[in-house]
Amino acid sequence: MSIQNPLRLLNLAGKSLLTNEALAISTLEYLPIELFPPLFMEAFWGRHRKILTALVQAWPFVRLPLGGLMQTPHLGTLQAVLDGLDVLLTQKDRPRKFKLRVLDLRNTGQDFWRMWSGSSVHMSSSSSMAPMAEDGSRIEKRLAVFEVFTELHLKERTMNEFLTYLLNWVEQRDPFIHLCCKKLKIVSFPMDNIMNVLSMVQLDCIQELHVNCTWHLSTLAMIAPLLGQMSNVQKLFVSYIHLPDPEEWNEQHIVKITSQFLRLHHLQDLHLESPFYLEGCLDQMLRCLMKPLDNLSITHCLLTDSDLTHLSQSPNISQLKSLNLSGVTMTYSSPELLPALLEKVSATLQELYLEQSGIRDSHLEAILPALSHCFQLTSFSLRGNLLSMPIMKKMLRHTSELPSLSRELHLHYSQDSDLGPEKIPMKSGETESQIRMSLWTPPRLLDLAAMSLLRKEDLAMSALEFLPIELFPPLFMEAFYGSHSKTLKTMVHAWPFVRLPLGGLMELPHLITLQAVLDGLDVLLTQKERPRRCKLRVLDLRNTGQNFWSMWSGYTDHMSSSLLVASVPQNRSRTEQPLAPLEVFVEMSLKEWAMDEFLTYLMRWAEERKDSIHLCCKKLKIFGMPVENTMKVLSMVQLDCIQDVEVNQNWHLSSLATFAPLLGQMSNVQRLILSASEEQEQHVVVQFTSQFLKLHHLRDLYLESPFFLSGRLDQMLRCLMSPLDNLAITHCLLTESDLTHLSQCPSISQLKGLDLSGITVADFSPELLQVLLEQVADTLQVLDLNQCEIMDSQIEAILPALSHCSQLRSFSMCGNLLSMAAMEKLLRHTSGLPSLSQEFYPAPLESNSSQAVLSKERLAQLRAELLEILRDLGHPRTIWLNFVFFASHDYDKYSHLEIIEYVPA
Repeated sequence: MSIQNPLRLLNLAGKSLLTNEALAISTLEYLPIELFPPLFMEAFWGRHRKILTALVQAWPFVRLPLGGLMQTPHLGTLQAVLDGLDVLLTQKDRPRKFKLRVLDLRNTGQDFWRMWSGSSVHMSSSSSMAPMAEDGSRIEKRLAVFEVFTELHLKERTMNEFLTYLLNWVEQRDPFIHLCCKKLKIVSFPMDNIMNVLSMVQLDCIQELHVNCTWHLSTLAMIAPLLGQMSNVQKLFVSYIHLPDPEEWNEQHIVKITSQFLRLHHLQDLHLESPFYLEGCLDQMLRCLMKPLDNLSITHCLLTDSDLTHLSQSPNISQLKSLNLSGVTMTYSSPELLPALLEKVSATLQELYLEQSGIRDSHLEAILPALSHCFQLTSFSLRGNLLSMPIMKKMLRHTSELPSLSRELHLHYSQDSDLGPEKIPMKSGETESQIRMSLWTPPRLLDLAAMSLLRKEDLAMSALEFLPIELFPPLFMEAFYGSHSKTLKTMVHAWPFVRLPLGGLMELPHLITLQAVLDGLDVLLTQKERPRRCKLRVLDLRNTGQNFWSMWSGYTDHMSSSLLVASVPQNRSRTEQPLAPLEVFVEMSLKEWAMDEFLTYLMRWAEERKDSIHLCCKKLKIFGMPVENTMKVLSMVQLDCIQDVEVNQNWHLSSLATFAPLLGQMSNVQRLILSASEEQEQHVVVQFTSQFLKLHHLRDLYLESPFFLSGRLDQMLRCLMSPLDNLAITHCLLTESDLTHLSQCPSISQLKGLDLSGITVADFSPELLQVLLEQVADTLQVLDLNQCEIMDSQIEAILPALSHCSQLRSFSMCGNLLSMAAMEKLLRHTSGLPSLSQEFYPAPLESNSSQAVLSKERLAQLRAELLEILRDLGHPRTIWLNFVFFASHDYDKYSHLEIIEYVPA
């Protein structure tokens, strides 16, 4: 039987109270402590925001684990709770029962709520206080008035509305709130935004830090002082940091970064992926470590013999439980270095990963004695190395007496013809499947042949002329993962397929592999006659082609060689023009002041061979790079290959005019995003807009702050050569004449998306928007009219046209000034649109006082009126209210939102 504990009567009392909201709020002062959690849960699930706000003000526990109730961040609930905290912050005397010091928004605290919901064994009220003890994450430091714990995951270019709202709230209450997070992740987030967010965070709370950003080393050095302030960090993960150009190398960056480890007295786990900047200077970091590590990972980089020596001598690795050196090439290292390292850690080591490290039989032979003394070892992986069957059998014998080793070994092996897996020695009672071999298929015999060939690199290179086509991809992959640069170089001039999708093998840009492949292309370019079997016309460095490699590695069904050749046809991205001898495809993101070393090397190589190479990219991004540097880079690119262009620059129009002729040469561009600045002379505008005459395939056009088009929009519109799918002209001044020309433009007749956010229409004739919407009503799916100063008169005019937009899925009008009466008409006219699912509206004007200050009481009343309107319309519907009436053009429309949802009973 299902018995609800604890205190079934209290749960029923909580549900009963919620039937009378005013009574519930008035009785909180006298409510038993045991009733607070059940009542809070009932109010949370029933979205009784007033009661939630009141409960916060009387909360009788130290901690409120709100995140434990939310499977996904819930903005409305957060707003209600923070409103309650705001009341407390303004009070001199706290309520009698109040103890709240910590608001926890992380996904924790489920045990607390389960106990009170009856899902766990009942505990007395006295024992229930124990889980609410004050958090001790910050050592020897008194708590602020309130602590707010949250998880911070800074990614892409913006944050979600939940985190944005929270950070804005904290920033405005800085003296009274400590924002804490134990786990911080930074993934491709702009540096200015990172510094702004971290300025609000108690850095000594952070215990785990992940940095996964394509930064230059100078950028990492810039944020290093903040790392030093994270004095309680225990786990540190850093990856994707790129070196600067050689002429910009500055050893002070290394010192600035590594010296911060002197402050990390609690660091236990250190994971560095691709730390190329530590090559030859690993000792600088090691001597700054302040305590023995539990786990160390240094992967996918080049370390010198000196680095490995310093690592084996470091006192801070003596207690290591896990060591990962995958991708650290050992091929040319002295075989004695690894044994010294393993001897240092043998007493404590539990996990050892040496994948794709170029380890050969001689290295493994040298480490076997030390390996056999790693009595705590539970997991061991050598995947991606080339080992013979005899050395593998010898290794298994040496490790057979290790008591903790699970025998789930991960190995690549090169198998002799008379030795099979059944001859591998195993402990008594073990089965063959307990030893995991990494075997690449299809087909098995060809893979083994590839591995065998690479044991004798000279033989492999001499045999390429007679090698079956099916063996090329497996052999290339083995050479790639084993860092056999000579074999890679030779295979390029005998490659029997049209395309070499090298980027599909590289999780990160890999300079050494690129150099080997380009060296092979150099040989081809100097030959008057191509080798008999070579068909290579395209080198693809983008993150594509995984299906090609997966097929040959055995992850997909085997296909015949004829089908394979058909699956990699010659690229026809440029129409009616013969291919150059060789095409090189790459992704281009021109940002900051310099490019990463991978792209820099490629560009220099292509520049020296520009008559023989066509450098192509389909997607071009320009962020913060000076126009002179941009012009130089693009002079080496086949501009008619580009299909997607994004220019996010504060260029003056003169710079844009310099760029314009190159835009005109991008004849196959389909998507153009442009952020520009200030107005200039008429002839410059003509020089830019006339380029659109050449863009016959343009489908999506996004123009942010194009002030130079004010009063001249017709000049651009009449140059559009094809119907657009999406058009955005935002945050600038347009005239009535501009909007008239826009509504008459034939290129908007098939629009699916229209964004005019930030275009002021307050002084325009109300009929202008009506005519524009009538032109696009048959196809429009997304309409954004945020911050257009739209008033009731404009709404009245567009309602008939808007009600005929039968394809409309998303409609946003945040930041406009609409009365409640206009809102009601708007909701009624759009209620019949069958596809409309996302609706963002401004809070009605009546919610503001005469001083333009948001009145929460009035807003709550209007929310109730709007809900009644939705109920009267009679079908399920969700709308979002934005209560920012006056904001800068770059505000986030998804912040400060109130949800109003009607679901029929």
